[in-house]
Amino acid sequence: MKSIQRYLVILLAAFLFLTACGPLNPVNDFFGIRMNIDEEANFKIVSYNDVDGVKYQNSINMDPKINAWAEISANEVTIKVVNNSDADLPINYTTDQFIIITNEQEYILGKGERENYVSQISISPNSSKTFVLELPVDYTKISQSPSQSSETSLTREVMRDYSKSGTKLNVNTDNIKYIVVKIGSASILLKKVPNNK
Repeated sequence: MKSIQRYLVILLAAFLFLTACGPLNPVNDFFGIRMNIDEEANFKIVSYNDVDGVKYQNSINMDPKINAWAEISANEVTIKVVNNSDADLPINYTTDQFIIITNEQEYILGKGERENYVSQISISPNSSKTFVLELPVDYTKISQSPSQSSETSLTREVMRDYSKSGTKLNVNTDNIKYIVVKIGSASILLKKVPNNK
């Protein structure tokens, strides 16, 4: 009897160890590949599951060697850009853009502090980089500040302080048509991944 109990304890411990060491949930709310944004209608995500991954339809002009996954939480958007091409993909804090396109409008995502954004100057071939981006802040809730001699400076200071602790816009993922990532010369269009089936 004790050997059966010991066997069950070992089996349970092995199961817990394997599940704890398993891969974390992937960033899989949205997926996309490099393309000309005008070809958005030619890119369709057909299905997704944990075994086969994502299946999609694309035109011959699109480049699946550069792709991205995205996940949206209450306060941020995480985008993982994968470069399986033969060339470096340059990163530039000033010119890179991350845009959410909804049924109503466009939201430009904040890149945060420059030091945190540019830990490397490019995404090397056969590697990836994860960007943690800020959802836009709802600046309409800022109360009007009193008139002072340096009104522009004061406004800038209030906006900066508010963006650190302010109310993030609630972007409903069901209303997102797609996400656009512009890094270097690459444009990646991401669409919502269907639920696991």
